[in-house]
Amino acid sequence: MVSLVSSFDPKGRQPKSEQEWHELLQKLQRKVSHYVNSWDVPYWAGKKADIVEDSTQEGILRSLIHAKKADQGLVPPILSFSALSTVASINYARDARRKDARLLCLPDIPESYMWTYQWVVDPSEIAIEAVILVPIFTEIARIISTIPCKQKRALLIDLAHLTHFDPQPTLIEMALSDVGIHLHEYYVPLSSDPRLRKQHSSNLSTAYSHLRAEARKQPSILEFVA
Repeated sequence: MVSLVSSFDPKGRQPKSEQEWHELLQKLQRKVSHYVNSWDVPYWAGKKADIVEDSTQEGILRSLIHAKKADQGLVPPILSFSALSTVASINYARDARRKDARLLCLPDIPESYMWTYQWVVDPSEIAIEAVILVPIFTEIARIISTIPCKQKRALLIDLAHLTHFDPQPTLIEMALSDVGIHLHEYYVPLSSDPRLRKQHSSNLSTAYSHLRAEARKQPSILEFVA
């Protein structure tokens, strides 16, 4: 990753040439394929190549949208377009896995109706997923709460801009709330002052470095902050 990032987006810039876009796409596909091929999802049988393709395309699209908003000063600046695309692609694949892993096959339904009824959600899987994820997000929230104030604020602003706030809070929102952090309060516009925005970028980079360093000590949460 380091060699690719330094070759065409050391300051968050997106690829410029066709060759650079090709390199980025290949890199994303290799990274996502590693995850997708390691996951046993029955619904993905014969479809993993499509899952990889969809995930990488969506990751790049989300990064382009974020880049445009960053240029307008609406969201935090991108530290690395390559790294952001990687995270977005893997997160998309993870979301697909969590959704599709909860699907049950109903083999007794007549074939003519399979297009409508072949897959249904297993409610028990939702509960199991929550049991597994709650301790992970609880630990991530605890680590975030220990980060120095300026770096922590930059990190929470970044998380808030990446969160879709719904009436039902997400697991990470609930975990942060348990340590006295209300994520929606950090959904604020960035300063238009170049000096302050540079400080924000520096604090954000330091905060994520701290979070990753702590996560490396606990393999169970490393996947969620890599």
